[in-house]
Amino acid sequence: MKLEFELVATIERYPPDIALRYAELAERCGFDAVGVPDHFHPWVHSWGQSGFCWVWIAIALERLKRVQVGSCVTAPTIRYHPAVVAQAFATLGYLYPSRVYLGAGTGEPMNELPLGLEWLSHRKRLERLREAITIIRLLWTKNRVTFRGKYYRLVRATLYTKPRAKVPILVAGAGPKTARMAGELADGLITVPHLKHELSEILGALKEGARAAGRDPSEMIRTVHMLVSYDEDYDRALDATEPWAPVLLPVLYKYGVFDPVEMEECGRLVGREVRAKTFLIATEPEHLIKRLEELARAGFTRFQFNNSSPEPPKFIEVMGREVIPYLREEFSGELGDSASCRAHRRAGTQR
Repeated sequence: MKLEFELVATIERYPPDIALRYAELAERCGFDAVGVPDHFHPWVHSWGQSGFCWVWIAIALERLKRVQVGSCVTAPTIRYHPAVVAQAFATLGYLYPSRVYLGAGTGEPMNELPLGLEWLSHRKRLERLREAITIIRLLWTKNRVTFRGKYYRLVRATLYTKPRAKVPILVAGAGPKTARMAGELADGLITVPHLKHELSEILGALKEGARAAGRDPSEMIRTVHMLVSYDEDYDRALDATEPWAPVLLPVLYKYGVFDPVEMEECGRLVGREVRAKTFLIATEPEHLIKRLEELARAGFTRFQFNNSSPEPPKFIEVMGREVIPYLREEFSGELGDSASCRAHRRAGTQR
């Protein structure tokens, strides 16, 4: 099993230039990918930023030299027409072949409602996502595409600049219906470990969808998205997760809460004990290793980290020095030496 490690560049939490610094450090320390959230509003007002995902991806791909960069995730359904998403990522895939992925999901109210758009039911958003992925695939591979779906139309549409290598599509979802669709249509799944469905159920649905479409489930990229906070002081690490409390409130999706001020107020209802049980709070590398081993044995192949540590570089460096090389050796035998972290790794091994 080849494991991959991805840092989330949270440009709704940190200014774009700071997020770039963290991405550069992640590349030096052996990470394989950088994922970029695609938001209009941030989750909370007090810590909020609003960098634009697609622009940031292009800058990061030019600045970085090795890692894959993609959206985690873009919703090609309401504020974006899927053909425009196809055009944007085709251009990225042309300029940076084999280094781009498209994460696609059903969206969030904080990105659609501020623009005066309608917040649809999950069923309708999932139907739109299915059509959107179909359109994107067609435009990346065909010319003069005419498409008449329930939600979208194309009339002899052609992308004259197509990607020079395959751009993987990873569908984000926390339920079996979305996972099954990912297996049918996409190249992989991004899911989270803290919602009502068991991870085994989600991975089972992914495999079912792939097999039903005549595809090999073992070729799917199986990504688990985790909010992690690392510090030797446990309370300090836990306190640093406060800006992400609203993500634990499904009611915000159900009732279309989109104002960061209101979301922040709702987040105060989430106690520290809930965040402690839900997020990955680590005070030493062994805590990270143990949890990632569990997830790898459960069938996940990529770990996506939303790094909420009080000192974000500390987590990245610990991953590069001790966690990534250990897990690569254990599961795949690939040590993947990163020049800037090599000395740190040796020091960690000798300790």
